[in-house]
Amino acid sequence: MVTQATSNDPAPTARRIHALDFLRGVYIIFACGQHYAALLSLAGIPMEGLLLWLFWVLTPSGDQVFLALASFNLARRDQSDFNQVWRGKVLVFFTIFCMFVVEGFFRALEPDQALIWGPMQTWMTVLILITVLRRILGWRGVAALFILQTFYWFTPVPELVNFIGASLSDNMFFALVSYDSPVELFIGSGCLGFLLGYYYYHGTHPQFKEHTAEKRLALLLVAGATALVPFMLYGTFWTIYEPFVWKEEYLVASQFSGILSIWGIITLIISTGLLIEHLIAPLKVPIVNWIGRYSLLIFAFHLVFFVRVIMPVHFYFGPKLGFPPINTFLMQCLYVFPMIFLCYLIIKSRLLLFMQRQGEIR
Repeated sequence: MVTQATSNDPAPTARRIHALDFLRGVYIIFACGQHYAALLSLAGIPMEGLLLWLFWVLTPSGDQVFLALASFNLARRDQSDFNQVWRGKVLVFFTIFCMFVVEGFFRALEPDQALIWGPMQTWMTVLILITVLRRILGWRGVAALFILQTFYWFTPVPELVNFIGASLSDNMFFALVSYDSPVELFIGSGCLGFLLGYYYYHGTHPQFKEHTAEKRLALLLVAGATALVPFMLYGTFWTIYEPFVWKEEYLVASQFSGILSIWGIITLIISTGLLIEHLIAPLKVPIVNWIGRYSLLIFAFHLVFFVRVIMPVHFYFGPKLGFPPINTFLMQCLYVFPMIFLCYLIIKSRLLLFMQRQGEIR
């Protein structure tokens, strides 16, 4: 079994890329802790120490990086193979979209908090858009959309989007829907993830053929680092206002220098992970890579488990046992890993497969 790419085989498409699983695992762990910390903050328990710093540093780019990691693999197949499977991918993305609309009703603390256009709805919308574009126009269509997206911050479109949002909020139905993750701020990151994947997997341009995978990734490292400079010089970073910690979540992405820095972070993170895999060893930490492989199940389960099990149990029994809820990094670890262990038991028990097969028995 091939476990490591070489310069002669820069991007084999048949193998699983451990670096991407590892990165997805790291970010899904962070996402779970991030959401738990925000809910505790909303309950009047402020974040402390390392957790507060991680929340402040990672939140502006976290969701964007995860989308880019998802779109990276849409570039794995060549165009002819992709044309055979694109409908199935669109169906999967749409099904996940609908699943997370329903999930909102299970984890919402109040009925009016159930209808949220959150990151999963935005990710699936962008992935569907990229899939359809690639089917119709190939990789050049995705590249064109990425270029068009860069003009978004220099046109009246952001003001128009805000106006439409304010107008819809007056409508009885749309007032019930919280548009938390703006699609227009994520399109570029989805396209970038795809284009990085295409560059990594194919690199068919004549000038790329002389480059080994290591050289390609080194070029991406330089490009990613360069993209950080404008925001470091001129950008405005966000501020955490507790208890409503999400208030300025998209302040960085709403600035052109900010979204450019996010694209730089995406490029740096993905290229660094792949470069480690090429030059040193496959990036494999068993529990983290497993989390990355089953990130969809964990993401679907984490809020329901926290809101319906962890919070009620800890808030009721914790003070009685001298162990009240606190919002620290260590506490988030104590919350996240039991939830992940429960997901592990679900997978290992083959419960989901059993339920599927039960319906097929005649």
